[in-house]
Amino acid sequence: MVAYDHVGRRARVRGIGLVPETRKVIECKGQRAADLLDAIETNEAFSTQVCKLKKEIDLDPSKVNPNG
Repeated sequence: MVAYDHVGRRARVRGIGLVPETRKVIECKGQRAADLLDAIETNEAFSTQVCKLKKEIDLDPSKVNPNG
């Protein structure tokens, strides 16, 4: 683990909180997500949240939750 972040969100936007949190971690490292991450494991219960993250951060789908 090279960095982490956590944020509280209002209930109506809470489900997509991992998007700005992930973006903040990537930006603080000063690199592109593709260069920084070999894999990203999200602890999210709903697949729509992971889909939103992949779309907004432009992550390589093969690197997101590679272990299921």
